[in-house]
Amino acid sequence: MCAYKPAILALEDGSVFRGAAFGADATIAGECVFNTSMTGYQEIITDPSYFGQIVTMTYPHIGNYGVNPDDAESDRPRAEGFIVRHLVRQPSNPRATQGLDEYLKAHNIPGMEGIDTRALVRRLRVRGAPRRVLDVGAGSGVLAIAAAKAGARACAIEIGLPPNVLKCTLPTSDLKSSSMPTRNMNSTRAI
Repeated sequence: MCAYKPAILALEDGSVFRGAAFGADATIAGECVFNTSMTGYQEIITDPSYFGQIVTMTYPHIGNYGVNPDDAESDRPRAEGFIVRHLVRQPSNPRATQGLDEYLKAHNIPGMEGIDTRALVRRLRVRGAPRRVLDVGAGSGVLAIAAAKAGARACAIEIGLPPNVLKCTLPTSDLKSSSMPTRNMNSTRAI
């Protein structure tokens, strides 16, 4: 029997999801989003639109075809964290150069498996995207919840973002006519 390191996803409303860790040993904060694709997890992780986000996959088995350099959308992963229901640890695709677990470790991105991703997605759809912290190798979750409550909600980075998107998502007091507003995402990963 293989022993797995515990992982905790804590939301600012006090909700805690407990699972098993994979990928890097790290504690991160980011906006929790979801993707309903059955395939394309490497493209999702490397897609610049997921920068700073903790991506939850709704399809139950992720990792079955591994990772290879030809399928990346950018030169490195852009997602901050990755959550799946079940991680397939032995890829079956002959094109794979490594498994998803090894890929995330190499890029210092924590992952979490073994939670009910459908329940998490329902919470995100009904209540919106609260602040959250993913803690790999965590204890009770109390510190992770406190960190989630203290964290930033979201970040807008100028990459061709239409001004109307900002007007709809940010309070009027945050908009400045001369420059884009900036937010601290509690992330050290560079764009």
